[in-house]
Amino acid sequence: MPRFRYLSFLFLSTALSGQQLTFATYQGGSGDEYTAGIVQDSLGNVYLAGTTTSTNFPVASTAGGGFVVKLSSTGAYVASILIPGVSITAIALDTSNNVVVAGTASPGNGFVSRMNSALTQTEGTSTFAASPTALAVDTTGVYVTGYAGSGFVTTSGALQPAKAGPTNAFVLKLSSDGSKTIYATFLGGSTYDAANAIAVDSTGDVYLTGVTASSNFPVSTGAAQTQFGGTLAYFGEKFGDAFVAKIDRKGATLLYSTYLSGTAADAGNAITVDANGNAYVAGGTESASWLSGPAKGTFQTAYAGPAPDPNEPDPAGDAFVAKLSPSGALDWYTYLGGSSNDEATAIALDSSGNIYVAGNNGSTNFPQAGNPVPDCHVGGRPFLAEFNSAGAKLLMTTGLSGMGYDQVYAMTLDTVHNVAYLAGNVESQVFFSTPNAAQPIYGGDDQDAFVSRLDLTIQPAIELSCVLNGASFIAGNTSPFPTGAVAPGEIVSLFGVGLGPNPAAGLQLTSSGTVATSIGGMKVLFDGLPAPLLYAGNGQINAVVPYGLNASTTNMTVESATLYVGPIPMPVEPSVPAIFNANDPSNPSEAAATNSDSTYNSVANPAARGTYIAFYACGAGLMSNSSDGAVTPYTQPFPMPLLQPVTVTIRGVDAQVLYAGAAPGYVNGLLQINVIVPATIDFGDHVPLVLTVGNSSSQDNITIAVK
Repeated sequence: MPRFRYLSFLFLSTALSGQQLTFATYQGGSGDEYTAGIVQDSLGNVYLAGTTTSTNFPVASTAGGGFVVKLSSTGAYVASILIPGVSITAIALDTSNNVVVAGTASPGNGFVSRMNSALTQTEGTSTFAASPTALAVDTTGVYVTGYAGSGFVTTSGALQPAKAGPTNAFVLKLSSDGSKTIYATFLGGSTYDAANAIAVDSTGDVYLTGVTASSNFPVSTGAAQTQFGGTLAYFGEKFGDAFVAKIDRKGATLLYSTYLSGTAADAGNAITVDANGNAYVAGGTESASWLSGPAKGTFQTAYAGPAPDPNEPDPAGDAFVAKLSPSGALDWYTYLGGSSNDEATAIALDSSGNIYVAGNNGSTNFPQAGNPVPDCHVGGRPFLAEFNSAGAKLLMTTGLSGMGYDQVYAMTLDTVHNVAYLAGNVESQVFFSTPNAAQPIYGGDDQDAFVSRLDLTIQPAIELSCVLNGASFIAGNTSPFPTGAVAPGEIVSLFGVGLGPNPAAGLQLTSSGTVATSIGGMKVLFDGLPAPLLYAGNGQINAVVPYGLNASTTNMTVESATLYVGPIPMPVEPSVPAIFNANDPSNPSEAAATNSDSTYNSVANPAARGTYIAFYACGAGLMSNSSDGAVTPYTQPFPMPLLQPVTVTIRGVDAQVLYAGAAPGYVNGLLQINVIVPATIDFGDHVPLVLTVGNSSSQDNITIAVK
């Protein structure tokens, strides 16, 4: 007789809530898109800029190129323009809402172009021998920065008239119409240097941040840090020390310049300046401490990220935020990150002086505050964080829905309406765009660009972030790009806000003995078919996908008498098999399995080779003798998977399957598999266990202990 132990981890809840996601939209065709920036005009419209390889982007091109897309404040498509054959790397707006973009026409050959706000025509282009990365605009002109080599032409009286290394950072100021060069200067040392961001204050002084591999980068007397802290073992896109520099309005005088670093890789990615001339810098670091001195008055004083690899330095360890005074003194800095890779890519200030930082995190223990959006990502996850003006208190963190490797590269803050727009690259193909988005469907290939709008003042009544397999917590079958597919009879976990009663409630049985399809008035429907519910709380619902799905896609909704979310389209697969985890924090790969003596399998209690184990799974697809919400009886015939074969490997060796069917006493959809542990395999504490149903296999990194 098959045996089954109560799987308490099926019914875990997480109390989650978040800011209101007003809209999220893809922007992309069948190729790849790369986001460069986002800006907002005085009428509330936003402009997304980047580069596409698609021939079917909103503006058709046979060769791809640089693009600008204009959206209304509600996310509706307004206009777009494409410059064939170029890459756009930065965008800004002038005071008349004209669009200014910078980019490259070929390696080392940069340009700045202007276009009207309707995106109907370009109004002049300037070219120069450099690779621009960032733009700023004021009433007197256009400021460009990036990196340049020997072809870059400087002006008389420039701060640094010649390059000192293979490539150096540069600053180029053009007249407002781009017709005249006002000044041009290098900034750098004897190795590689590049500016990643630029800001300009009300007097025309320019602020830069970026990355340098030069131990002789120009620093000012009394700088916060005069000593280079990095290592010259390797240089690539991300390397070396962060730097911050301030140049006077004529491009002739270095008002201050400083390293910001420790002994590992560091990079400055974003900079902004307040009305008093204080500079705020955000970036990433692998340094456990900075040579600039101890942090003071900051939120996170200790580095939490992974140990640096000296052969391949990468500053995406922890994000950091730093404030420098008008004279360049380091007022404070703070880390922001968890135990995996985190990095800040954008920064902005609101009217109260609070600091908003956007970026990407891969840490499950990333710091949280306020009411964060549930994190459903399996790869990189965008984040938005708010600090108080002293950098000492984390006021809010939140993220975006989606389940793929998504990255934020740009942000613009609407301080009048307390709204943040995030933009970047997205691989998530489901649970990312909102209903009625300008482009609700993923365009194709490896990544699309995206724009999302977060209203930071609204607490949503209901929000759905994702649907994951209840055993693997993966969106669909194991894949580099999670598809969000579900299978009939699969146990799934929905995460979001306002999804159930508070306090939460477990499954309930109807008078006929079946699992109810409503808890606290909440229902989950697939193509209108109600799903049996195993658990419902504010942040999570566990449900069983109805067996009646008979198409390649399904539309899912979550609803109550007063709340509604969806429909959300999801692919349907014949099977999405996954093995339940024992939920042991000390052994996260441990399967929910019992040995032949009915004791739990664990490192302390391994199974003997040649004996049988029972483990528990879901996602086998259609079953015989099954119906939605039915509880499997203890008498035969037991419901069995219709999709065959059902196979199991243990350490890659085929295991004899004694039983593979429904678990008696539990809702249809929960599987029990009894197998013989092959006598020929090597023993170990973490022996891989894989279940295959039809052509699909269970998740990686599930193990049993064998002696």
